[in-house]
Formats: sequence, C-alpha cells, structure tokens
Amino acid sequence: MCNAGFQAESLVNQHTILAEIGELKKLLIGVIKSSTPPNNTFPNEVPWPLKTADDLKKLNEKLANDSLFKSEVSHSINYCLKSYSLL
Repeated sequence: MCNAGFQAESLVNQHTILAEIGELKKLLIGVIKSSTPPNNTFPNEVPWPLKTADDLKKLNEKLANDSLFKSEVSHSINYCLKSYSLL
C-alpha cells in the first residue's frame, strides 16, 4: 500500500517536471528568436587560452559589458539547442 502511494506520487512529480521542462524550452526558444544576433567578434578579441594576468584582465573587462555577456549566453544556448535539434 505504501509502495503504491510512492509510485503514484512519483508519477505525478515526473509529469509536473516534464511539463515545466516543456515550458522552459518554449521560453528559451522564444528568447533566442527574439534576441539580436550574437556579437561574434568576442572570441577574437580575447586570447584563449588565457596565459597572462593581462589576458585575464581583458576577459574580465569584456565580461563586465552586460550586453556582450547576454549576447554570448544567447549564442551558447542557441548553439546547444541547434546541436540537440531543439530549434
């Protein structure tokens, strides 16, 4: 009896999580489609891998720019969604 209750609760939780994942996926796709294309110059402006303290300073300055950071995050999410055929 107790095991059946656990299984029922587990199925309800699984259904809830799957619904939330679906909503999150729709939200991410909507944000990506409404954003401006990412600035692809960022990787060329900062040497990688970081080898010196100056390289780290340059990277931190770039990341301090909120719009650049958002653009890079959007680009990364877009890449992942395309990689997994979610777009």
